[in-house]
Amino acid sequence: MKKTHKIISVLLVLAMMLTMAPISAFAVVSPSTVEIGGITYYKIRNAVELDWFASQVNSGNGSINAALANDIVYNSGTMSASTTGASVWTPIGSRENPFTGIFNGQGYTISGLYSKDPDENPYLALFACTVDATVANVAVKNFYFESTYRLCAGLVSYSAGTTIYNC
Repeated sequence: MKKTHKIISVLLVLAMMLTMAPISAFAVVSPSTVEIGGITYYKIRNAVELDWFASQVNSGNGSINAALANDIVYNSGTMSASTTGASVWTPIGSRENPFTGIFNGQGYTISGLYSKDPDENPYLALFACTVDATVANVAVKNFYFESTYRLCAGLVSYSAGTTIYNC
């Protein structure tokens, strides 16, 4: 009986804590936007916002634009076949939902991307699939991608009609 009371007490405390947490603690908040040359971009400042951007594109919102606000380290340390405990990168875009917007790295670098033989996407890179997009002014370094599938790259795995420059 005492054990049951302890469990119920712990559950009640957890429930009270959750009701006191701000709503924003549970919501994924989109990055702020910035206007550059009359075009609106999501300002990507960290790995969480980069994941958010990839999720938006991969959900079918491929025409959105992004601009890096600084260097982004997705995983620290050297990425290799023997890397353990790294956050696994899900590339931006897919054949079904390609990236079609503008990605302006503004001269910044994305490093520490890691993925090893994914089940869902046979295209590994920062961008898995781009169509009529622009990818500019970004460097990708210290990444490790391993796949038994066809296309594996650092920046863009598959592109059609995409302009890539200063990368």
